Order: sequence, then structure tokens, then C-alpha cells
Amino acid sequence: MNLRERLKNETKLYHKALEDQYPFNELISSKSTACFEDALKCFKLLFYPFLKRKQEVHPFYQQVFKALEKFPVFNERYFLEPQCPNKLLHLEYLFLGSRMGNEILVKKSTSLKNFEYREYFEISLDPALWKGFLEKLSKVHDTFIQDQIVEQVKEGFVELRNYGKLLERAS
Repeated sequence: MNLRERLKNETKLYHKALEDQYPFNELISSKSTACFEDALKCFKLLFYPFLKRKQEVHPFYQQVFKALEKFPVFNERYFLEPQCPNKLLHLEYLFLGSRMGNEILVKKSTSLKNFEYREYFEISLDPALWKGFLEKLSKVHDTFIQDQIVEQVKEGFVELRNYGKLLERAS
């Protein structure tokens, strides 16, 4: 099984658990913008260092980084740069996948238009980036490295869920 199929199959339950966790489970149906603010906090905690590094690679990453940077929660001292190149593949998978989810959110949510920092959610994914990413995944043949990436993606879903749990308890 190739890495893309492994990621879809082996992280499915983690993805579902994330979608069932506040604030992600309220993004489409909520009448308030509080869940968008909390989701953006989660995304900033996970993706800020990754996007800071990737902003030089493609204008899409730069645009999303600038939108995330405008959100005035957590300053740069809170973030650590990912060190391991495989860690970047896991973050790229989670980030690009979340962008596809944002496209659904933009179409279905009625309250997103009222959220001051909605630009982060509204930036469309360049399909060429996803295609290029899938090509990168197809070149990872080493089973040990594939195992690492799958585990890192699972950990990323858990990390986002945990941020959501913390924010849910705080509200």
C-alpha cells in the first residue's frame, strides 16, 4: 500500500475524532464566531512555524501565513521550528488537508462571514500544491519513514484535538 493510502486508512479514526471535538465540530452549524476564533488558535499553534518556513516556497503559503499572522493571539516566542524533514511532510499533509476542509466550511457556514479573521479560512488551496504533495508522498518507499509519517500525522490530529479540549474547558 502506498503512503497516501496508508495515511487515509490509518489516520481515519483520528481525523473523525478531531471533527467530533470542539471547536471543529461546531464550525459549520455555529451561529457565533467564537468557534472560528478557537479553531484559528488551534491552527496557529500547530501550523505557524511550518507556514513561516514554507512562505518562501509558494505565494499560497505566504498568503496564508500573513493571514494567520494578523490573528493577534500567541506571539512568535511561543513557537518552535520543526527540525525533522519528515515532520514537515506530516505538517504539510495536515495543513493541505485542512485547507480542503476550509473550502467546505466556506460554502456551508453562515457565521464565517461575521468573523473578523475569516481570510485564513477563505484562501483557496492551489490544486497544484496538493498534486505536488502527493508526488512527494509517492516517492517515500522506505517503510520505516512511512511509519514515522503516519504516526506523526496521528499525533498532529491528537495535538489539534487537545488544543480544542483546552479551549472548550476554558470557555
